[in-house]
Amino acid sequence: MDTILDVLRSESFEGIRIDTYIRQGSSREGLKVVEPNEFDAMLEFHIEGLEGKITEESILDIKNRHVSGFCFMKIDGIDMAYLQRRYPILFQRGLFVEQGGRILLSSKSLYERFFKSLVDKATDKIRESNIYQNLVITRKDNPPAVNVQIRNNGFDPTLPSVIDIDFVPAILLRVDRTSKYEGTRLNCPIHAVCKWSPPESFKALEFVDSQIVWNVKTTGYEIHILDVARNDMRKSIILTALRIVKTYFTKTKKSSSSPPPLVNIVKSYHLKQIAFYVLYYLCHVHRENDLRGVDTALMYFIDFLEVALDTKLLPHFFYSEKAAEMLPGYPPLPSPRLHYNQFRRMSNESLEQAKHSLLNHMAKDLGFEFGFFPDPERSSIKKAFRKFAVDKDYF
Repeated sequence: MDTILDVLRSESFEGIRIDTYIRQGSSREGLKVVEPNEFDAMLEFHIEGLEGKITEESILDIKNRHVSGFCFMKIDGIDMAYLQRRYPILFQRGLFVEQGGRILLSSKSLYERFFKSLVDKATDKIRESNIYQNLVITRKDNPPAVNVQIRNNGFDPTLPSVIDIDFVPAILLRVDRTSKYEGTRLNCPIHAVCKWSPPESFKALEFVDSQIVWNVKTTGYEIHILDVARNDMRKSIILTALRIVKTYFTKTKKSSSSPPPLVNIVKSYHLKQIAFYVLYYLCHVHRENDLRGVDTALMYFIDFLEVALDTKLLPHFFYSEKAAEMLPGYPPLPSPRLHYNQFRRMSNESLEQAKHSLLNHMAKDLGFEFGFFPDPERSSIKKAFRKFAVDKDYF
């Protein structure tokens, strides 16, 4: 990854340059299970001459409610005539879009017409180098990411035979210098990443032009909380439960030609969101509740996942008031707002199948039976999470 970044830094496209990358995903968070051969990184890009002029603009629905987790990227103080003179290629290829009296950055154009080209140039240079003769490098589209697959044909026997890296173009919005977690100021960088997908894919949002939509990432908060959790006994029990569930998903998918619906429908990032809610309730709201060990944490995990699948609702933790309660100094959430349901693209039928699969497959496979003598502490927290999930407006 460092080698690809070094080559990318040497490339530019009429002012578009990449300075650094931010590792994200399970490999950075210490949650990777089984073989560590898949990696995710945001490539932070800049447009020379536009530093400080690109700002975040909220997306509103027809009732003027803020749409959590998504934004436009607006260029302030510059007109289209200047952009055409200063950046003729970027202009001609549609990076700048004039809409509603303002100028916006096109996530589609950045991905399709510039970012893929930069990654191609970098991988071509690596292929041409004698040092990397025994590496086979291929690039494929995986919107909003560009996937680079590296096959190790004898280059280094200590490396996996195949390494997959997903690169996502990102722009730095701001640095959160007020939020704290367990007494430590976070100084979290907040990025927006391309959220464009091809027409045959689901649109990020149905009521706006998908070509100009960006996704505001909460990676910085997630990484910091998980780093702290690994050094706290109570929190580390919950992370161990998360790793067990992730391992179950991975091994079940690999070991069966017809795995239970749950492991195909629910994704790794859904499981991580469930873990943040378990951390919130057991380590911040109800510290007094007994957490005897990993078995207890797994039961809470299954409870929360059952509620999410039953209600068909999994509100994004970091766009909810729970994040503000857990992180003193957290930036105020806009109001009125629509919450971000991470199950929004899934059919009710598939979520129902996943719920039955959770109770009839995963819970039993992990050795749990529920129903006859419910734990009053668990039941109370489960009800609180259900009330929290359903008592909201979603987009």
